Amino acid sequence: MHDDDFTNEEQNIPLVPVGEPGGSLVDNHESPPAKKSARIWSLCLIHADKYDQALVESWKGDMDGILIFSGLFSAIVTAFLIDNYKTLQQPDVPTTTMNLTAQMVALLALTTNHSNPELPPLPSPNSQQACLVINALWFLSLVFSLACALAATLVQQWSRVYMQGTLERFDPHQRARMRTYLQQGVQKFYLSELVGAIPLLIHASVFLFFAGLIVSLFNLDNTLAKILLCLTIAVLFVYILLTILPVLYPDCPFKTPLTSILSSIKYAIADRRAKRRGGDEAQNPLYAKKDSEYLASQWDKDDNIGADLDHMALRWTLLALKDNKDLEEFIGALPSLLQSDSSTSLTYDGSVAAQALLFGEDMLAAEHLVRLLHSTVMLASVDRQRLDTRAATCLNVISLLSRSCKGPKRDHPDDWIHWIIWYFNPVVRDTFALRARTNLASLAESTALVLAWRALVAYRDFLWDITRRTAHVTGVTGELQSRLRAGNYLAQALFSVLRGLSSVSENNRGGMPLATARDTLLTGPGRTYLQVDVSGIAVAAREDLKAAKACLAVLFMHATCLLPLPTKDAVNDTLQALAAPLSWPEECDYDKPGKAKSLLAYLRDEHLLPPLSEPEAKPVVGLYLGIHNPNPQLVQNKDASSGEGPSNFDVRRRNQSRGTI
Repeated sequence: MHDDDFTNEEQNIPLVPVGEPGGSLVDNHESPPAKKSARIWSLCLIHADKYDQALVESWKGDMDGILIFSGLFSAIVTAFLIDNYKTLQQPDVPTTTMNLTAQMVALLALTTNHSNPELPPLPSPNSQQACLVINALWFLSLVFSLACALAATLVQQWSRVYMQGTLERFDPHQRARMRTYLQQGVQKFYLSELVGAIPLLIHASVFLFFAGLIVSLFNLDNTLAKILLCLTIAVLFVYILLTILPVLYPDCPFKTPLTSILSSIKYAIADRRAKRRGGDEAQNPLYAKKDSEYLASQWDKDDNIGADLDHMALRWTLLALKDNKDLEEFIGALPSLLQSDSSTSLTYDGSVAAQALLFGEDMLAAEHLVRLLHSTVMLASVDRQRLDTRAATCLNVISLLSRSCKGPKRDHPDDWIHWIIWYFNPVVRDTFALRARTNLASLAESTALVLAWRALVAYRDFLWDITRRTAHVTGVTGELQSRLRAGNYLAQALFSVLRGLSSVSENNRGGMPLATARDTLLTGPGRTYLQVDVSGIAVAAREDLKAAKACLAVLFMHATCLLPLPTKDAVNDTLQALAAPLSWPEECDYDKPGKAKSLLAYLRDEHLLPPLSEPEAKPVVGLYLGIHNPNPQLVQNKDASSGEGPSNFDVRRRNQSRGTI
């Protein structure tokens, strides 16, 4: 809820700025207390009105359906009763006379011809009793149906009275009191439970009608009656099943009026057991803990269950978006998932959810995020500002995803190839294309730096995995070949992004050191002996691990020449991402403070930038050394990532009940 949602006219609150005449931090005794507190009561009423509206609408929808069904059903039962209730009247005189006459004729024939003619049957007491049962069942069915319709009409009237009472034109404070008073009455007299029990009448009416129909058919034809009896039993079995399933499985969408009763019994038994074990006191069975509340508490205890549900909810929403405008709104909301409330760190739960959503087996990032970013480059729209806003949104999200998500899992090398072809390469291409726009140049440059860092970390992860796997095999297996093929794609992707960052002009040779480090890594022993033999592959991978660490050092110092320098109190987000604790154990010349400082001076000279003083260079060197320091001082992080773990600078698990820890 925003402050702009409230106006002076709605609340009659004099908004006087502090520090101006009439403004004060002390309560103004001339203002009525009701007007001062109107805002808090208005907030209460906003949420209360939403709850009441949803409650009354659910009642109204149920009662409308009951009225329609009960009207049609009552007409059907009445039609059967009109034809059958006459059997309850006095015996039909003409019919009885005809039966007696037939009996007399048969007796005369018996005395005259001495034969045994068949006597016409007389009405038996059993048939009369059956007629009584049939009529009793159908009359009860009609009464229940009409009673259900009457109750539905009354509920609609009670709903209108309740809403009118809560919407009386009082001031917000009085309205809150009135609404609470009426809501207490609803709970005190169990109105919600009564509304839920009304459908029981119409259900009972239907089964009573079936019972009467079966008895009626047994009087006419046993075969037809047995068929109808079997069908009725099947319907009753399904009804019982629909009643019990929601009690056993809270996510079951089926429900009958008896379900709430069985749920209350279940919760009452559970509360009694908990009380015997020394737990909390038993709850009121009529106000038992809802399944939704129980499930929410379980999701708080088990992060895996909640994470799976988060993934499915986000996936469903993303797949349902077809328009670029809606997709842009969804993509723009991803930072709120990835970042903590203070926007100073990345959340573990958000990173896991985004990883599963965008970089799973179907690679939804390639279908949606890449498409949205590419639309900002290809569309020739007059509204260039609108496209630039969309591009900025995409670049921010891509940067955050590069910091928080590792991409596909290491166990599936083919997924890495798909990630590079369908996501990484198109994103890099469009990011460099957006650098040509003046208002997006800085953001695109920062995003390209983070993409290069992500590709470098992924390639180093590949090299480390190769050294580990070649230690246990004697020949090049099919699995190893598939991983080498994925590594080839990773090397190409890293080369393309570093080439874009290390472009050199006549007036600026700042990209030369990065280009040299790139060529050392990607054209070194690892590229020469990659397909020779297992021992050669292992040796080449270990050499390239050192080159990867040196390339990271050059990339970081290159970024410090393009971005604002870090200080003791503030660090640029991109530099913080590049300074993620990685704990790479390989040796590198730049691990020493003196060498790192010399590299920084060399890069700044190549970028034609003035040298830094000792106080200015110290935070830069310290931030870089924190990347490989097992106990970093400048970057505090308990989840320092390695080649196996998450590679964000400050990924922490979110406690759903306490926010970000």
